[in-house]
Amino acid sequence: MPSYYEVIWDEGTLLRYQLNDSPITKIWKESVKKTILGEKSKIFENQWGAPAFDINLRKKVWARMQKCAQQWNENILSDKIGTIEIPDLDFAAELDRVSFSNLLNRLHEKFHRFEEDQLKLMLDGDSDHFGSVFENYSADPLQQLNVDIHVMESQVDSRESMEYGFFLVSQDEFKLHEITENSIYDYFNTPEKNGSLLLGYHTVGKNIFHCCLNNDVELVKAGLVRPQKTISTEVVLSFGASEDHSSDHLISWVNDWLLENNLKEYIDMNEPMHRTPFRPILGAIVNEVSPKKINELFTFSKVMNVRLIENDSIWTLQPDFK
Repeated sequence: MPSYYEVIWDEGTLLRYQLNDSPITKIWKESVKKTILGEKSKIFENQWGAPAFDINLRKKVWARMQKCAQQWNENILSDKIGTIEIPDLDFAAELDRVSFSNLLNRLHEKFHRFEEDQLKLMLDGDSDHFGSVFENYSADPLQQLNVDIHVMESQVDSRESMEYGFFLVSQDEFKLHEITENSIYDYFNTPEKNGSLLLGYHTVGKNIFHCCLNNDVELVKAGLVRPQKTISTEVVLSFGASEDHSSDHLISWVNDWLLENNLKEYIDMNEPMHRTPFRPILGAIVNEVSPKKINELFTFSKVMNVRLIENDSIWTLQPDFK
């Protein structure tokens, strides 16, 4: 009997995905069940969307990034870790693609470093203020900044593909499933298709394919490449994907980039955790929704509830949600 994952939006739209039977999907389903059954389970506030190119969206998101930077700089953590500066940009004028991409790369590196520094402070016992430091904000500004950086990366060039990502959390503490078998990485080598439900990266930082795509040479040299080593509840809803390249082609592309930029000594591309050009496919959409509607959802709406349906059983965050 097939299993399904239903994604329900705040304005009522439902996207229904039929799940496959791969080992990685089974691990993901168990993570979803465990989280839903946890104390005060919910969808994490910092959802992210990467809609089709829209110049007005770029202006709106950039203004929100500047607000997030201001909120971060005003809190006591910035005194311990550092501040973030985001310049004013004229999006009505044509931006230099290389300079803009490099600006986003450096902002993302700062987020990466600050997140790891926060974790270190907590592990060192300097965490008395962590629970309330952002209580007056609708979302953690540093997390929201990361979300918006990825949205802006989707707006560097004109594109028709659309993506949306979110994950579930609860107050129960449990470790993410660690990828200990190299065979799991085989599922990172299947080309993505339109309407796919994909496993999220859910890792602070960038893997080597992200670095290559963004031409982020400095991050590789800094030793900050972070391959995916865990399976979480995070999913990415992908539409408009038209991946014509094989995994071998993309791995070769990364190898060439490493060679051209004298980076071969930093990354061993023979390690399975680095040979991950795609995100694992968990399932495929079964109901029809127009591309226009998808782009509207990914731009203006949020996911409010999910339902995992398997063997006549239902796991859901809000049982009464219709």
